Amino acid sequence: MDDEINFKPKEKKDIAFITGIYNFFILKSTATYHIRQLSKNEMQDYFMLFDPLVDGFIISIVEKAIGFCLIKPYNKDKEGYNLTYEITIYIKNRFHHKGIGKKAIKYLENIAKIKNIHVIIAGICTENIVSTKFFESCGYSKCGIFKEVGYKFDRLLDNVYYQKILKSDQPKNY
Repeated sequence: MDDEINFKPKEKKDIAFITGIYNFFILKSTATYHIRQLSKNEMQDYFMLFDPLVDGFIISIVEKAIGFCLIKPYNKDKEGYNLTYEITIYIKNRFHHKGIGKKAIKYLENIAKIKNIHVIIAGICTENIVSTKFFESCGYSKCGIFKEVGYKFDRLLDNVYYQKILKSDQPKNY
């Protein structure tokens, strides 16, 4: 299956697909703290999908879209964070545990290194043990837990942050 996995830069025509996957996770999980489904325009704005600083991709197997992934600036409005990006990966449930997420994370990390990004962070609900173990297995370190910062499905939720400091051959432009 590894040879069949492809990453295609997202296009305007992909907004409906991206929105559909994300809305599934809104309704069924704590992978996101959104509570109501997003429109295509809201999705485009939330993930800054067409901002030139965002690298987003449709994940496909044999031309069939199965997920999306992206890296985007952690805090675009503060220049001091320019070397820190946030990672997002959403894959249809039936394609979980097949190595696709690991391939996506490596793909995004390679792009981040080329862009001279120093740190990638991921925010995850602590209930999402599969995601926390996944990021740990990819070399991400737990760097903080925010207690009871989310509320969904009639309960308070904690959020854990993971980070990975990237090693790059590119010269650093601090």
